[in-house]
Amino acid sequence: MRKLGLNTLNDVTNKLKEGKSSRAIATEIGTSKSYVNKVRKLCKEPIPLPKAGAPSKLSSRDKRQAVMIMGQIKVKTATNVTTELNKELATKVSVQTVRRTLKAAGFKAKRKVKKPMLTARHKVHRLRWVERHLEWTVEDWSRVIFSDETKVNRICSDGVLYGWTRSQDELPASLVDPILKFGGGSIMVWSCMTMNGVGPLIKVEGRMDTAQYIQILVQGLLPTIDATQLLPGFPTPDQLIFQHDNDPKHTSRATKLWLQQQQFRVFEWPANSPDANPIELLWRQLKAQLGRYETPPKGVHELWERAQLEWRTITPETCKNLYSRLPEVMRAIKRARGGYIVG
Repeated sequence: MRKLGLNTLNDVTNKLKEGKSSRAIATEIGTSKSYVNKVRKLCKEPIPLPKAGAPSKLSSRDKRQAVMIMGQIKVKTATNVTTELNKELATKVSVQTVRRTLKAAGFKAKRKVKKPMLTARHKVHRLRWVERHLEWTVEDWSRVIFSDETKVNRICSDGVLYGWTRSQDELPASLVDPILKFGGGSIMVWSCMTMNGVGPLIKVEGRMDTAQYIQILVQGLLPTIDATQLLPGFPTPDQLIFQHDNDPKHTSRATKLWLQQQQFRVFEWPANSPDANPIELLWRQLKAQLGRYETPPKGVHELWERAQLEWRTITPETCKNLYSRLPEVMRAIKRARGGYIVG
């Protein structure tokens, strides 16, 4: 080995420990590649192999900046991050480079879901509500009868959109699309669920008002409660709690008066919180089953017939499983500080 200064030897050794290639070290220090390789063989300490492939165009600072940009609510995709990042970098980077950086930081692309808007005030109320029910067991939740309405489209034409997140519980606003509630070629249905199964599926005629809603409760909720009383060990009517959301027809004076005349009590429910309602997952299951038909229904009458048929296939076991996960749903909303959750 030709004689070079001790500083050169130390410099080569240090750069070898950093995982740099022999060619890169030789160029940096101004020596030969063969000299660097000889130093590599003589090193007593283990030397990491040089990293394969081209060096990253993003420095550690650039990568932190990319993660910070993705954390901003207004940014939704890796393409957006790339655009913002390239405004600050001297050398432009590709979307693929940024996407790899985000994946390395723990972000994952997920399909966007449709959820109601949550304001800061909504989040505070959701968090307070969750804290009041955080200690509820599955047995406590079994007293609740959940209900809801949903629109079932004859033909689903929604596209699939994706965003990025690295949280297991919180669902960022960038992963939420607004819901369109009305449109042609669809039916609106109502139902309820208990821990032991679903109630009847009832078709909403036209635009539902308070009078029709009360009639639906008479036709759907009361028979469901009567059916539960035939089950051994099921809570009595005065122990049951009825859940519905804060829609104006649900909170009208006439509806409240009718509910006050019943034996069960009404569950206090936070605004814009369908993600805490297990029946939402049954609606998802119903629509998935309807989507498996080889041909779309010829009209809304056939759609209604299919919906009734598929709703009746939902088993008590499915309902039990959804009730059993409610304690974890409460914990997830708490971890999300009242914000959106996955589910």
